[in-house]
Amino acid sequence: MTSFALADLQKLLAPHVPLGKSRVETLCLLVLGMISARTVNLTHIAAERPARAKVASTYRRLQRFFQHVILPEDWSVGIVMALIGNPDRWYLCLDRTNWKIGKSDVNVLVLAVV
Repeated sequence: MTSFALADLQKLLAPHVPLGKSRVETLCLLVLGMISARTVNLTHIAAERPARAKVASTYRRLQRFFQHVILPEDWSVGIVMALIGNPDRWYLCLDRTNWKIGKSDVNVLVLAVV
């Protein structure tokens, strides 16, 4: 992951995400780290950071992000609208899945606009 990609993603997300500059940077670090590390493991994501900071410091920063940041449910809508514009037609997609985690049933319904 390069610092140029991190800066570009920050410029894209900053107007649409209601967070301060350092929190937006951490969100971008998470997104790019998941892409480059191909995992959601915070230890692996922390190792992908293009900086002189220790991996343990970056790992703790990622942990604090999840402890203290609560994004609104519709935070990604503005980003998607900015990226795809305003098409003539919209398509609604529904997806439903059912998982069994231990003895608990998890039933998820997702609604997406395409």
